[in-house]
Amino acid sequence: MATLKLPYIEAKPKKFTILDSHLDTIGLSGRADLQKALDDIRLHVTRGTELPARYYRKDHLSTPDEMLETYDLMHLHPGNPNTREVFVVVQTTDEVILIAVTDHGPFETKPPGVLLHNRFASRIAQRDQESQQAQKAERERKNTDLRARLNLPPKPSTTESAVDTSSYRSLIDLLSDPRRLH
Repeated sequence: MATLKLPYIEAKPKKFTILDSHLDTIGLSGRADLQKALDDIRLHVTRGTELPARYYRKDHLSTPDEMLETYDLMHLHPGNPNTREVFVVVQTTDEVILIAVTDHGPFETKPPGVLLHNRFASRIAQRDQESQQAQKAERERKNTDLRARLNLPPKPSTTESAVDTSSYRSLIDLLSDPRRLH
């Protein structure tokens, strides 16, 4: 689950997650307009359809976004590029994660987004590690299922296939020290 620095949400189906510890300085639950915009964004992300231009900042494809470039934090506008409110998300290869519903305050820090990054970097890294472990477990489960369907023996564990090299080391030590040979 590598984070992406794209200035747009990829038009491919992805999971949409609101981080359980997300920052909300606007009061999302009390704002039907923001909730509607977020639901629409979630629908586009999960279906894999192109996110309409009204959710992006002006010139998002042609001008750099320092917060995105530095910290992989993308911001989306709920409805049009002129809104004061923004949704701050992290995009990975298979997921879009909402980490904050806020105003443009994070852009006023130097460098822009540093406080959000400091607050959420370890949580995103933890999600990345959990995702990699889940993907590995799923691959192993599929391999086990395939081996069973093909009537192949189970894959040996690493401890079963490891060779005990202690006796080889003793022999090498003995042969490399001429005093021991006499």
